[in-house]
Amino acid sequence: MKKQLTVAIIAALLIMLATFEAITVSNIINYVDDEVNKIYQEYELNKNDITVLYPKLDEIDEYWASKEWWLCLMFNHKDLSAVTDSLNRLLAYTKNNDYDNAIAEVEVLRGITEKNSCNMGFTLQNIL
Repeated sequence: MKKQLTVAIIAALLIMLATFEAITVSNIINYVDDEVNKIYQEYELNKNDITVLYPKLDEIDEYWASKEWWLCLMFNHKDLSAVTDSLNRLLAYTKNNDYDNAIAEVEVLRGITEKNSCNMGFTLQNIL
């Protein structure tokens, strides 16, 4: 009886931890995805001078950098570095007022965050 209770408690704790991680990671990725979607609209409105978006984009990059260590627990490092690389390219394009490359990079970033958001839901379903 004690063994079964111990196994049940450990299993419950593992499920709670995995669920907490999944929700936290999903929230981080969804935040970045939402911010990228918002900034996409801003790029469209500021085609002539996208450099005005640099501070907001820098905030997104700082948020991502501060949360990336947590994401390493759940995601493939290749996917994480793809987001980091894309953000870095987008920062450079924005700083140089290169609208065409910036808007293309926003599309790439949107695709990456959307893909990872879907993967997160799939992982959570597998855990439960």
